[in-house]
Amino acid sequence: MCRLIRSVIILTAGLVAWDASLLQAEPIHDAARKGDVAEVKRLLEQDPKLANLEQSRSKNNGVTPLHYAAEEGHKAAAKVLLAFGARVDARGSYGTALELAVFNSHPDVAELLLDKGARLDIFTASGLGKTDLIERLLIVDKKFVKAVDSDGQTALHWAAYTGHKGVAELLLDNGAKVDQKMTNSCRRHTGTPLHYAAWAGSKEVAELLLEHGAVVDARDDCEQTPLHTAAYNNHRAVAEVLISRGAEVNACGNLFGKCPISRFSPNTPIHPWLITPLHLAAEQDSIDLVKLLIANNADVNAKEYGDATPLKLAKSKAVAELLRAAGAEE
Repeated sequence: MCRLIRSVIILTAGLVAWDASLLQAEPIHDAARKGDVAEVKRLLEQDPKLANLEQSRSKNNGVTPLHYAAEEGHKAAAKVLLAFGARVDARGSYGTALELAVFNSHPDVAELLLDKGARLDIFTASGLGKTDLIERLLIVDKKFVKAVDSDGQTALHWAAYTGHKGVAELLLDNGAKVDQKMTNSCRRHTGTPLHYAAWAGSKEVAELLLEHGAVVDARDDCEQTPLHTAAYNNHRAVAEVLISRGAEVNACGNLFGKCPISRFSPNTPIHPWLITPLHLAAEQDSIDLVKLLIANNADVNAKEYGDATPLKLAKSKAVAELLRAAGAEE
């Protein structure tokens, strides 16, 4: 999803990699990210131009302090930056401040940015649940429903991730493709709207998408299904919906694919392949999901590419005991 800073990226269950360059932000960016209003103000009083200081590293081109404040939901810091002349619609590598605020569920920051003149398009409108505005846009041109943003996401992806069922229904009724995948895989999975709903735990949107014919076991470019996504994020309610619609509980992926799972390493061969939803649930210590998957005949002895079973990846004694009770072998 839309994130500027992630300390780690998932390569496979239990395996992570750091992007150390992102830990070396300029002081103004770091203060904005932390929401340190006093420090932001102190730095800006010394040099007001810092309000629009752009990072120039290849992975964060054009990112300003306002992007960081918006992403992390620091309204007070964002307000100070705007007061010192921060460009409200500045676009960095991962979108505008408004897009980051919306996608990371910070509506108060989004409203502040809108009050300061941020441009609202069909994507951010979908993420904010502004049905009336979307209706007006579609009256002007129905092609908006098929438009994609700079990351290849449709308005339906935005609505699915932010849980706005009414918006999703409106978009589907106006021709949105229920299984359209992202067209730009250099930053994120090429997932469908159902993947997005599963990631965010949007049960009602997931049900709506399935009612409109969404493929329950659709694969992203990492060969992961929506059930993998729900299991990893401990969204039992969504997982129950998916399983009730026939999701493959023991789904696993392609051993020889390449997965641009992260914008930090877009073409690095990694191997989440052969990992089942149970592997992910065990690794994430998602006890409810482990119980649900076992109850639906998940293979407790499934092995991933490195021969790890769910038991080997279990993060707690409670999960390990559940797996052993279900027949997991040491």
